[in-house]
Amino acid sequence: AKALMAEAASRLAAANIPEPAREAETLLVEVVGIRREDIYSQDPIIPHEKAEMYRNAYMRRAGREPMNYITGTVEFDGLEFSVGKGVLVPRPETELLVAEVLKRVEAPKRVLDLCTGSGCIAISLARRFPEARVLGTDVSGEALTYARENADKLGIKNVEFLEGEGFSPVHGQSFDLIVSNPPYIAEGEIEALEPEVKDWEPRGALVSGPEGVEFYRMIAREAGRYMDRDAFLALELGAGQADAVCAMLEVEGFSGVETVRDLAGHERMLFCFYAS
Repeated sequence: AKALMAEAASRLAAANIPEPAREAETLLVEVVGIRREDIYSQDPIIPHEKAEMYRNAYMRRAGREPMNYITGTVEFDGLEFSVGKGVLVPRPETELLVAEVLKRVEAPKRVLDLCTGSGCIAISLARRFPEARVLGTDVSGEALTYARENADKLGIKNVEFLEGEGFSPVHGQSFDLIVSNPPYIAEGEIEALEPEVKDWEPRGALVSGPEGVEFYRMIAREAGRYMDRDAFLALELGAGQADAVCAMLEVEGFSGVETVRDLAGHERMLFCFYAS
């Protein structure tokens, strides 16, 4: 096992993967199914078939495919979500958004998660608010396949997923909590991102338009029609977008706007009320 892992680490290092030894070890644990401690205490012989699976996995990683696409899972809010090509990998910043919502909202009855992707926000909130009815919407049918699979696998029954753009799937409905982690990268910025993101993750989940704030403008303009009086809106933001998004929301009648910084110090989350 150790020799195979060294071979993987050297291949990953040649592909400029940060922390190649750690990633080689993680792939061995996840793909071959060996316990981390056994690699070092026993150095087991890997059967040919498993060794080939491992080689295939580390060559995919050397091609800069996201680690979570190769393992097929990601942990989010203490739950294991299935992910793969065609759906955005949930980020730690989004876990922070869920945690901040839980601090601010007591017992919502109807919750909407716009741009739900893998369903990580919708499912996490449905689990925390078992009395709520949670809807997740996304324009990508492929992403919603993962979202539905995740809800089934995790046994979360009070969540439903609908396909369509923006608010169109929930026309005529109203909510007391709307949450969204929408696309917020400007078209001109995508090429500067690491290959794992720009070459593998779905563009539609990343890029908003020429400015990067187009989706927030749509939310500011339309969300009020779908919100009960004093309903709560929670958004994840791109770095440096807080001022622009705050201004859009205030113009459209949202109040009590506050932002919360992420661990890197960026204003990453925005919360406000709709007082119709």
